[in-house]
Amino acid sequence: VSSTASAGKNRWGDGRVRITSVSVHQQEYNPSGADLQIEIKATVKQPIDDPVVGFMIKNAANEPLTGINTKIQKQHLGQLRTGQKIEVTWTLLNIFSDGRYYINAAVSHHNEIDQCDWWEDAAEFRVLKENFVPFSIYPPIDVKVKKYP
Repeated sequence: VSSTASAGKNRWGDGRVRITSVSVHQQEYNPSGADLQIEIKATVKQPIDDPVVGFMIKNAANEPLTGINTKIQKQHLGQLRTGQKIEVTWTLLNIFSDGRYYINAAVSHHNEIDQCDWWEDAAEFRVLKENFVPFSIYPPIDVKVKKYP
């Protein structure tokens, strides 16, 4: 599933960098627990020094579950010039339970306070797993049972 820049009204920021798309490369994730791959593309509208690109995943109840950004991951974008395009792709283990999930995407100034572009509900994805658990996450869990007389 993916979203484009024309979608979504819940956006704000100074526009120095503009997110052009947010994608999840597969819409539904099967019982095998395939990794999630989230991609954010953006275009620089005005020169900026070392912006931060990140995302947050929320559940259908709008509760934040996880998120990350390039600064936390020690990936520095450096000085960017007008017209330059950037693409950031994250791969993470699909530990989510069955349900719909929504991605907020953001590009901020290096201080992580001033936003260039914050896009609420920029993309969504659905998880379907073989076993249902009533929790937000369902990481791989091994179990061993021993029986004794």
